[in-house]
Amino acid sequence: MKQDTLNPIMIRLILATGILLLFTWGANAAEPGGMKSLGQMQGVIEAGEKNIVLFSPGDRVKLKLKNPEAVMLGDRMDIYEPVNTGMVDGRGDELLGWIGRLVIISVDGEMIFGSLEAAKREVTAGSHLASTAEDATRQGRYFGLMRMMTASMADPTHGLITVALPDVTDGAGNVTRLSEEAYFLLRHALCGRPQFHCVERGALRALLGEYDVATGISAGVLVRGKAASRFGADWFVTGRLVPADALSNTSHDGAFPFLLTVTAYDLNNARVVLTSTYPVSGAEFHSVNGAPDEVLAAYRPTRHAYLRIAVDEGMTLSGRRVDHLFLAPLDEYVDMEYRRHIGGVSGGRVVMGNIEMALDGKQLRRGADGVYYDDVISAGSHILCVSAVPSLVGRGQPAIGRRLDKSVELDIAPDAVFNSQVVVGIVGRQGLIAVDTRFMKEHPFEGVLADGR
Repeated sequence: MKQDTLNPIMIRLILATGILLLFTWGANAAEPGGMKSLGQMQGVIEAGEKNIVLFSPGDRVKLKLKNPEAVMLGDRMDIYEPVNTGMVDGRGDELLGWIGRLVIISVDGEMIFGSLEAAKREVTAGSHLASTAEDATRQGRYFGLMRMMTASMADPTHGLITVALPDVTDGAGNVTRLSEEAYFLLRHALCGRPQFHCVERGALRALLGEYDVATGISAGVLVRGKAASRFGADWFVTGRLVPADALSNTSHDGAFPFLLTVTAYDLNNARVVLTSTYPVSGAEFHSVNGAPDEVLAAYRPTRHAYLRIAVDEGMTLSGRRVDHLFLAPLDEYVDMEYRRHIGGVSGGRVVMGNIEMALDGKQLRRGADGVYYDDVISAGSHILCVSAVPSLVGRGQPAIGRRLDKSVELDIAPDAVFNSQVVVGIVGRQGLIAVDTRFMKEHPFEGVLADGR
C-alpha cells in the first residue's frame, strides 16, 4: 500500500524535473522552437499595416528596435511571445517561446519594417524580437560595410547578395599565411549572414587563373565582370593586410599592429566602390601555422583588355590599310590536277576553306557569325595564327592542296576594347590572309567595361 502511494509522487517529481530541464535547454537554444529570456530581446513588433491586429506570413509590420543601427536589409529576426508558465531565467527574466521569424525589408533611420517569413500561429503586435545572427558577427568590424552592400537589395525577402571573395593579400599583393588567416576571418563575417552568399573559392580561383590572375589584387574591372557573368556575383571583394607602422600611422598602439583595407566593387554599378580600413589585433591570428610572411601565392602584375576576333567575309580590302597582309601563289599550294580551276581559269572554282585560328597556341572554335574569340584577354603581345586550305567549290568543299598559314602579333593595350577582323580569300591566282586590329571607341560590346559581359 505504501509503495502504491509513492509511485504517483515519484512520477510527478520526474515530470517536474523533465519540464525544468526542457525550459533550461530552451533558454539557451537558438533553434526555432526554443526559448529565450526577456532580457535577450532586441525589440518588438510595434504595429501592422492598415491596422491589422493579427499577422501571418507575408504581412508587413513596423518594428521598434532598441538599436535600429544594428540591422540591415535581409537580416532575420526571431519572434517570441510569453508562454505563461511563470518560469524565469537565472536573472529573473521571464522565458519566452519562439513562434516565428521575419525578414528586414526596409531600413530608414528608426523606421524599420519587416515581413513575416514563418509563424507557428498568428502573431500579434507587442511580440518580442531577437536577432538570428551571432552577436560577434552582428556587431563586428565589417557591419557598416555589409550594411552599405545590402542597401541596393531589390528583394530582401527572397534575394541573396552573391559575393566573389578570392583572397586577402599583403602590401605587395602576395597571399601569405598571415593574410590567409585574415581572409578566413573576413569570409566568416560575410558568409555568416543569411542574405550573403559567397562564391565557392575553388571555382573563383579557377576563373581568375583563366585570365592569368594570381591574386585578387590583379583582377581589374574586366575580370571582375567575368565573376558577375559566370557566378552571378553582385560584389567583388578584396582585402589588403599591412603592418600599421608601414603606413606611417603614428596613432596606432601596440594592441593593433595591423591595418586591413577591404574594397568592395559593385558589379551591377561600376561607379560604386566601397573601401574601409580596420585596425586588427595580432591576437586574431593565433591559428597561423608556419612563418607568417611565407608566400602562398605570388602577385603578378596583370592587366586586361577585351578582344573580339572574327572572320569578316564581307570586308573589302580595296583602298584600305590593314595591319597584316599575306599573299601566296596558289600554284605552289594547289595540287597540279586542280590548278586549272584557280581564279581566271575555267570559272575559278577554287576557294579558301576550312579556316582555323589559334591564339597563343590554343585552338579557337568558330562560333556564330564567324566569331572565334570574344572575351577578356591579358594586355600585351599575343600571337594569332590563321590558316586555310584551298578547296574546290561544291558539296563539302573538298581540300585540293596544302594549308596556307600566317602568324601575326597582336599588341593589346590594357583597359580597352579591340576588334580583329580577319579576311581570307583569293585574289587572282593568290591566296590572301589579312588581319586588321582596331581599338574600338564605339563598340558593339555594350557595357563590357562595366561588367565584362
